[in-house]
Amino acid sequence: MWNELGPEKQYLPQEMKKMGYETAMIGKWHLSIEPTAFDYYKVLPAQGKYFDPVFRVRGEKTWPNNTVTYKGHSSDVITDQVLDWFEHEKGNENPFFLMYHFKAPHDMFKFNPKYASYLENDTIPEPKSLYDQSQWGSEATRGKNDSLLHVIGSSISKRHTNRNYVNILKLEINLPKKKQPVRLIKNI
Repeated sequence: MWNELGPEKQYLPQEMKKMGYETAMIGKWHLSIEPTAFDYYKVLPAQGKYFDPVFRVRGEKTWPNNTVTYKGHSSDVITDQVLDWFEHEKGNENPFFLMYHFKAPHDMFKFNPKYASYLENDTIPEPKSLYDQSQWGSEATRGKNDSLLHVIGSSISKRHTNRNYVNILKLEINLPKKKQPVRLIKNI
């Protein structure tokens, strides 16, 4: 069941089409089932790649064998594909419902090199609520009695025991007792 959403349960595009909207899905689909409820789609397999991403598209072959590859960082490529949809695919008469999802910010993070010096000399302070998230989320994201609190998501701290960069990258982290601003570190 994980990672599946059959066309009969792709309710949102179905409902939008009933109201006369043209529907499109571009970017991170993260599901193994073809998004056939959309009039148009160009989706990444699973989370896709940060660089030179491959997209699955509707075509002559059966899902998932129709693919097209683009050069560049996935955020730029997805944006370009959205603009291309507006210019070449979308009809002019109907309103539209477009979902476009970026791969970023998903693990393992890889930024676009054109931003290598962006904020290089800036310090960004940690928000006071960075580690105190007691009021955030619902049972769906936190689990019953907070049973998923240390499992869902990723973290730069040891808070998430399942997925955290301390363990993944085998980092030695000594958090200061007194909270200090975090310096942005590039090329981790």
